[in-house]
Amino acid sequence: MPIVYTIDSDNGLVLTKATGILTDAEVAEHKRALMADPDFRPGMRELSDVRSVERLDITRDGVRRFAALDEIHSPQLGDYKLAMVASADVV
Repeated sequence: MPIVYTIDSDNGLVLTKATGILTDAEVAEHKRALMADPDFRPGMRELSDVRSVERLDITRDGVRRFAALDEIHSPQLGDYKLAMVASADVV
């Protein structure tokens, strides 16, 4: 799986690592898994390391769906924040 994560509940932090080729389906599955995780709670912060991503196969429609899902799940996300560490601007 190109996206794996751990949750540091004590610090309210999700640590994510993505590798390989990322697709809409993989990003959507990551979001679903994260929100279903019993350790995830509203207002957590996520630090995502995408330096090992080789290519993005993310579509405009996929980005729209991700944004729509975030809106629908806003009560579960709370004041959720995401920061990404990348080795190239395109990622």
